[in-house]
Amino acid sequence: MNGVCLVTSIDSHEPLKWGLKVERIAVPMVLLCSNDMVPVLREQGLPPHVALVATALPEALALRDKVAGLQRACRGGYHDADAYYWLDIQLIYQHLSFEFLYGDLLKHAVRQFAAGPGYFVMPGYAAGSFFGGPKAALAALTLPHDDALDELFQGPIPHPAGAALFASVFDCVQPVDLNLKLAAVIDAPIVHIIGDSHAFNCFTLNAAIGCRTHVLVRTPEISPTAVPYAYQFTHHLGSRTMHFAGRPGALLATAAECGVKPGDAVVWVFGEIDARSHIVRQHVEHRRAVDEVIDTLARDYVRGIREVERAYAGLRSVVFAPIPPLDNPNYTSAVLPMFGSIEERVAVTRQLRVALAALCERHGILYLDVAPQFETPRGDLRWELSDHFCHIASGYQAPIIEGLYALLGRGASSAASPSA
Repeated sequence: MNGVCLVTSIDSHEPLKWGLKVERIAVPMVLLCSNDMVPVLREQGLPPHVALVATALPEALALRDKVAGLQRACRGGYHDADAYYWLDIQLIYQHLSFEFLYGDLLKHAVRQFAAGPGYFVMPGYAAGSFFGGPKAALAALTLPHDDALDELFQGPIPHPAGAALFASVFDCVQPVDLNLKLAAVIDAPIVHIIGDSHAFNCFTLNAAIGCRTHVLVRTPEISPTAVPYAYQFTHHLGSRTMHFAGRPGALLATAAECGVKPGDAVVWVFGEIDARSHIVRQHVEHRRAVDEVIDTLARDYVRGIREVERAYAGLRSVVFAPIPPLDNPNYTSAVLPMFGSIEERVAVTRQLRVALAALCERHGILYLDVAPQFETPRGDLRWELSDHFCHIASGYQAPIIEGLYALLGRGASSAASPSA
């Protein structure tokens, strides 16, 4: 394929409010929009490769409308492309990292994963959310009756009515997160942030997150500090504990799921949940010595990290120390209730950080501890720097990110250039 053009519709301000910057779109695109949205989008500073087409849009686009939009783009020959793909705006601004639109990653991915008519699907989205193919196949497509439209997405078997069918681009039984599949085209080194919700609050730009579990951004947009990694890829695993991360093979499986490759870096973010909900409970309810609980947690965790290092040549590991606990009397959680007084939780958090620091030094693992910048003299998280729940507020990420990038940038003369 010499050229790929995306087609979508936008009829509200919502995608722009969520952080989509139309002026940064780098992929050739046709935006179908209502008349009311024309002046709004023109104010965004549309690049020349983004064509704006005013048209009457139904309140809810049916598959037939999307196919018609693709065929209209084919007939118009927009951007002289030889392949056109429909991509729902909801998928773009809620679940697909903007970096795929802001650079050439999406174009590279489509070329790699779809030589013919095909569809890209992810959990929660129908096959008709992201589909398309060569111009000739789309132009010749004759739609079946409405009750047979879904047959377009059955596979490579010719339709009895002669309609071109779209095959699944990914060979998998269950849909997977598109961000993971599409990021597989990136050859340049990546720094992965993997862990619980603090991976978002401490390291990831709020405007980039949307509803995403995996968020890709360029490192120069995170920090001016030079690092030998082109992209930062944050992976929020949910409420995972350090205890979970220390199970045999757990982090090795996680690294594979997150697309870690040789030469990448991984920042592991676990432990605050253990200090908030489990360590003191293990001591009180199971009569385990605090020293033994913490020593086991830290050793198993670092053992898992070293297992990942052995599996990926040139991998650099960073352990992010658990942040100070927040003294929040209004905290409630049925799944992860707070256990222990604030004094007890401060004590076990500090002890866990000491244990991790010693193990990291022994095994040559980078260690990032930002507690001194965020804790009170008592050792709890400063209320004014928190989100009033249990996290550092996302508006105070800068010193954390700078600390990380300073660690990663040691010995690097310049940041790697983003490429695919």
